[in-house]
Amino acid sequence: VTLKLRKLTTVWLNDRRLRNVSWSCSDPSIITILTKGSVCLIIALKKGVCTVTATLKGGQSYSCKVTVE
Repeated sequence: VTLKLRKLTTVWLNDRRLRNVSWSCSDPSIITILTKGSVCLIIALKKGVCTVTATLKGGQSYSCKVTVE
């Protein structure tokens, strides 16, 4: 995902019925995330690159690279 400063986007897991999802960001100074279940809103704060990770209750995880220009 590539974003401009102060822009936002949404990422989600394909199964939107999932509720026990833990979202994290590798560098909260670059983006902030707002989450609800399987959906994550990403807001660009400053230029840089980081990773957003969704971890399911069973330990399986999915990652998304985020670049802010």
